[in-house]
Amino acid sequence: NEPTRLWVQLRLNDSASGQRWGRSVYLDRHSREVTLGLDEFMPLEPAGAGRRPHQATIRAVLLVIDTVNSPPGRAGQITVERLALERRAEVGGGAPSASPPAR
Repeated sequence: NEPTRLWVQLRLNDSASGQRWGRSVYLDRHSREVTLGLDEFMPLEPAGAGRRPHQATIRAVLLVIDTVNSPPGRAGQITVERLALERRAEVGGGAPSASPPAR
């Protein structure tokens, strides 16, 4: 409904501490497809700054709206129509991407 930011977070299973990588996405009233490459995610803990996440180590995908971008008690609706972890079709391989179309 109202414009906000959604955190897309990846939790890796190769970390005892539940290492997370994140990327924020701006959302408004307009429906659109959003494609996020793994190379766009940033470490959310200092210990994760060394290596980029790899698709084989992703344990969970979290969709988070926090109180930094949305005040407590604010109501709204977000529709996720499809969520996929896929490889990009690029010459020479390419990084996989999480593709959550969002409204």
